[in-house]
Amino acid sequence: MKKIIFITLLAASTFCQANPKDCPLAAEIHAQKLVRIFHAQNYGTTDFKNECLTMLRKYKRKQGEPTIMPCIQVYQVLFHYFIAKKDFYNLRKYLFEILDNDPRTLPHLLSFLDHFIYNPEVQSKSGLSKKQIFDKILQVIKNDKNVRRGYNSEIEYLKIVVLRAKNENVLNLSKEFLVENPVSTKTKHVIELMRDSIDFNNPEQIQEYYKLLTFLIVQQPTKKENYNIIGFILKEKKRIAKKYQIQPDGEVAELQSQWDKLCETTNDFAAEIQNYGKAYDLFNELIGRINNKNDSLDNLEKYKPIFLLGGEEPLAIYNAAYKMYRKSNKMRSKPIFEFLTNSYNINKFTVGNSYYFLGRIYDCVIKNKTLAFKNYLMTHKLSSCLVFTANSYTLAADILTNMDETDNALALLAIDVPTFDYKSKKCLRHLKSTYLCMSKNDITNAMRHLQVVYFTDTNKNDEVWEILTHFPKGSKGLW
Repeated sequence: MKKIIFITLLAASTFCQANPKDCPLAAEIHAQKLVRIFHAQNYGTTDFKNECLTMLRKYKRKQGEPTIMPCIQVYQVLFHYFIAKKDFYNLRKYLFEILDNDPRTLPHLLSFLDHFIYNPEVQSKSGLSKKQIFDKILQVIKNDKNVRRGYNSEIEYLKIVVLRAKNENVLNLSKEFLVENPVSTKTKHVIELMRDSIDFNNPEQIQEYYKLLTFLIVQQPTKKENYNIIGFILKEKKRIAKKYQIQPDGEVAELQSQWDKLCETTNDFAAEIQNYGKAYDLFNELIGRINNKNDSLDNLEKYKPIFLLGGEEPLAIYNAAYKMYRKSNKMRSKPIFEFLTNSYNINKFTVGNSYYFLGRIYDCVIKNKTLAFKNYLMTHKLSSCLVFTANSYTLAADILTNMDETDNALALLAIDVPTFDYKSKKCLRHLKSTYLCMSKNDITNAMRHLQVVYFTDTNKNDEVWEILTHFPKGSKGLW
């Protein structure tokens, strides 16, 4: 059996070497190598960029073929590389080059485009404006038929998002998308974009919107994973009907009848959906309280049903708390971060980040180092932002240092977390470790940590030599 597996792998390897452009596995292996190099920060000034570009030239294929995803991975790390290096010229150059020469990537680059569209630093230093980016995307969508193969709904969704961001009316486009894709992960967002384009002084548009919502709710599968969107649509229907006194016409009444019969035959389903509707009420109420600067935000436990709704709502709450924290309303943000650490919150990114900010509040505002330490160490157990995870270890080590627990502090400082500012964080950890080793007269390890700083960042050389002057006489020979 082992012999057969070995021969198979050898044959695959030989084929990949002989036909690198015809082997998706070779593309995947190459992409993973580049991703690992990037996250370990083991790249030079130009070699990493050139290797990425070599890989992309080698595996460029037609739409829909298996090498597309490895290429997407490399495009993304290449862009992040340019951002890390503050190389905004190449950032702009290769974004436009990719859109021109490899438009098949467009549906996959949606999330990354946020770096260009919503990052003021990238816009100002690359010379790109939102309008230029939006116009370029629309041009690619219009001119390249290949980009639509297998991605028609994603492209239509992108078109709606871009046009709405340009403050254009997307009422008809949104309606067409929802009729053709009633069951989609993007249904809720498209409904929200469509709602922004409706003229609520036009009774005909309101009636059409209500009719579309009724159509959509009948189309949704009655499965647990769809309860969130069903609850959202029902809530929106109820709001529109009450506010604008909608009188359903024959077609809407027939669709409503289908829905009512479904609820009558499945009581458990109807009860579950009702719970989701209540959860949306609570979410809107909580957002209103957060926006009211006079609200002390106490008794947030009543809002736990919000976590039924999935990950988007907790993220919206977290973003509001983060904004509040950044504006120096740290104590007011505390109860929101505490609420987000609830075990029912499935958005673990918001849970981990909330523990980090609670640590900062206990550390810097309340001055309770014990609770700060506890929250810092909770950050790394969840899918937190890597920058916050790295900071948590360093800050927790500082607390241990002040408690004279030098060995435990050194253990935390030895933990390596890959982040975009990895070099500066690495130097900081090793400088702290240098001083701790010197405090316990461990000159050999102090020297080792200082050497790491010296070879990691040449800008630190003066600081390194200054620290060396404080080493015992005769110890410099260890260098």
